[in-house]
Amino acid sequence: MNPHPPSESSSARSKPEKSKPEKSNLGIWFLLLACLCLAIFFIRANRGSGSGSSAAVGKPSPQIDLVALDSGKAIDMDEAAPNGSVRLLHFWGTWCGPCRMEYPHLAETAVGLSADPNFRFLPVSCESGAGETMGGLAEKTNQYFARESITSPKLADPRGITRQSAAERLEQPSLYYPTSMLIGPDGTIVGVWEGYTPEAVDEIAEASKKLLSEI
Repeated sequence: MNPHPPSESSSARSKPEKSKPEKSNLGIWFLLLACLCLAIFFIRANRGSGSGSSAAVGKPSPQIDLVALDSGKAIDMDEAAPNGSVRLLHFWGTWCGPCRMEYPHLAETAVGLSADPNFRFLPVSCESGAGETMGGLAEKTNQYFARESITSPKLADPRGITRQSAAERLEQPSLYYPTSMLIGPDGTIVGVWEGYTPEAVDEIAEASKKLLSEI
């Protein structure tokens, strides 16, 4: 999971003159590392699920306030994703490693699902930080799409309204990346996938097809 762009530091590598740690200290560090790995495993297992365990499932759709990334034109949601349709709202970013791993498969799956006129894919390309402009975001997104040969809508949330509303539904201060919300025809959230797992896209496809078959 990637709530924020990764940062790197080389300070730990620049002090060769330090003596080696005591063996007892090494043991403590290995124990802490093992505990951290276990914690990450369990958090990822929980957040990588689209099950009903998410706090958002059963709640109304978040407020959706999006623009076309290339033009900046506001999206008319009554036309783009009308009530009664199955909507997949997806938050991702080119700066997010797990997002880049998942997005080609997800976009390809969404193309197949879009053969049903009742399915709508709403992928939101998100900024890497507060200083990034919409122009810069569009350029990075277009470069990534060209490099990966992706065909997909390109949407943005310049005012942050959609992300904040989604985080509120999840009862979190902010979103993890990537995050997918599947919204049923009645306007309620029926599934949430936070973070990347190899099986997530297949789960999303299966859940979407089930909803579409019931319309």
